[in-house]
Amino acid sequence: MIAEEFNEDCLELNHVRRSVLQLIAEEASVLHQFVDPTQTVRNCPRYSQSPNEESVVAAYKIRERYWFNQMAVHGGENILVCIVLAM
Repeated sequence: MIAEEFNEDCLELNHVRRSVLQLIAEEASVLHQFVDPTQTVRNCPRYSQSPNEESVVAAYKIRERYWFNQMAVHGGENILVCIVLAM
C-alpha cells in the first residue's frame, strides 16, 4: 500500500483529479490511500489550533494518530508512507 500525506481537498486545490502516487500505485497494482485529514476533519473541535506551541504539538500528535488509524485498516500489509513537501 502507498499511504500518501495528501487528500481530496489537495487534489481540488491543485486542479488535478489524481495524484502522481495514485498513478504509480495503479501502474504497480498496489493499493493507494490518502491519509491526511481533509479540511472537514480538521475543522472538528479536536483539531482546532491556537498559536501557542503546546497546541500545535498536540495537533500534530492528533494528525499523526489519524494517519496511523487510516493505515491500520490494512493491517499487516507493507506500507510506503509518502510525505508531500510544499516548495
